Amino acid sequence: MPVEVRELLPFEIVREPWNDYVIRDEGQEVTLRGRLVLAKVVRIIDKDNSKRIGIQIAPHQIWITHSPPALRGKPSPKLPAPADIPNDQKRIVEVETRKENWSVYRLPVDNVDLQLRFVVMRVYRIPNVFAMDGEPYYVVESAGLSETLKNGQPAGTLLDEIGR
Repeated sequence: MPVEVRELLPFEIVREPWNDYVIRDEGQEVTLRGRLVLAKVVRIIDKDNSKRIGIQIAPHQIWITHSPPALRGKPSPKLPAPADIPNDQKRIVEVETRKENWSVYRLPVDNVDLQLRFVVMRVYRIPNVFAMDGEPYYVVESAGLSETLKNGQPAGTLLDEIGR
C-alpha cells in the first residue's frame, strides 16, 4: 500500500515501563531489561484509496544487561551491528520473561490511546565480544504488538511501523 505522510502528530507519554527478563548463559543468570520508546507518530493516507487513513509510528527499543563478573570481559573496540553478524557467530541463549508491559501514549488529536509492546523471541550471545562496560554482547530479536484504544475499547485505527 503506497502511503503519503500528511502530518506529524503530537503525543503524550502515559507510561513507558521497563520489561524484565532473565538470560541463562553458561549456567549463570543475566538480568536483561528492555524498554520501548515511541519517537514519532505521523498521519498517513493510502494513495490508492483516500478513505483509508491511519498512523505510522517509529518505536525504538532500549536494552541493558547486568551479568555476573565471570561472564564479563575486556571491552571490544567496536560492537558489530546485529545485521552484520554471521549466523555461525551467534550463540542462542535461553531467555525467560519475568515482566512484559505495554507502553502507552495518548494521541490528543484523535482522542485515542496507543499501546505498544514488544515480545522477546530470541536472544543471542556473540562470543568474545563485550560492550564498553565489559558486559557480554547480546542481540535481542523481538516482535512488536500494537493496539489503539478509544475510551478503553479497540479503535481499529490503521497502524504501520516506520522502517518495515
